[in-house]
Amino acid sequence: MAQSRLRSIVLLVRNVPKSVQFYEQGIGLTPAVANDAFAHFSAGQGVGFSLQGVDDGQEATLSTGYSPFLNFEVNDFDERLPRILSLGGHLDGAIKYEPTGKVASIRTPDGHMVGLLEPNTAKAEVYHKAN
Repeated sequence: MAQSRLRSIVLLVRNVPKSVQFYEQGIGLTPAVANDAFAHFSAGQGVGFSLQGVDDGQEATLSTGYSPFLNFEVNDFDERLPRILSLGGHLDGAIKYEPTGKVASIRTPDGHMVGLLEPNTAKAEVYHKAN
């Protein structure tokens, strides 16, 4: 059987420029391409995703739950989280202090779920060795 590969990740959004602002200023990604209808972000190591604008009246296509869930690793959690919240993100539960680091689940202004992790390098190494 031929091997399948993931070709793209596309998030449907109401307002592409506002969503670009969230991912650029909040998460810290620079768009490779951005206009009023479409944007693409490269998150490094071959990972990326796109934002596609949806016309008014197509609300059903924007229905979101907890999927997809985009996870981002940062090294400045305490500075980045307030910036994300000021750009329209909302915490979805409490910040967790796991053995591997600080973790927050955030709902974006468009309702998508984003995870933010600041690894605790020393504890993460001990945790992975024990498991």
